[in-house]
Amino acid sequence: MLALTENNATRGWAETEDNATCGRAETDSIATELEQAESPLWEECMNALLDILHRFKSEATDNELPNPTAIHAALNWITVLRKEFPCQPPTYVVAEPGGGIIVERRARITGKDSLCELTFYNDGRAERTDYINGRVVEMLPIQQNPHDCDT
Repeated sequence: MLALTENNATRGWAETEDNATCGRAETDSIATELEQAESPLWEECMNALLDILHRFKSEATDNELPNPTAIHAALNWITVLRKEFPCQPPTYVVAEPGGGIIVERRARITGKDSLCELTFYNDGRAERTDYINGRVVEMLPIQQNPHDCDT
């Protein structure tokens, strides 16, 4: 099985110049070598997912709601990404217009705007789309469960 950082589904979640230190002082290298602090934004990400579920239950039709398959897939990926990339939380967690969930991370890489978007559809499909300066540079299907990724 591939290491998560080598996995095609998470390649867009790489270290970026805008948050490389995760809010730590860059001079404190001894303390940061042993442990990597987790961004508090991960908790906000989980709360955003819960808010989507609660808000849309009262406002949306059943076809627009993320179903259990999409919710479970998003939670699986968020859990793995949180563990593997503690300093790089998603920028947004939003409902996909036709039902499902979108988890995205915006960043700045070598002076260019980058966006990695993981979309979990209600029909069981999932895909990763990478954008650079607003243009799609790669789009490919991913597994619903990150632990099912092939080598």
